[in-house]
Amino acid sequence: MDALGVDWTTKLADARVQVRDKVALQGNMDPCILYASPRANP
Repeated sequence: MDALGVDWTTKLADARVQVRDKVALQGNMDPCILYASPRANP
């Protein structure tokens, strides 16, 4: 496995502890941001 998709409710720090440096992490974006105004996006 080269990458692991992480749900937006998962803390990346917790996921990193679990997988160490064995895989890349991706995801962790709240899907509600897709409906937010452009000003709300950082």
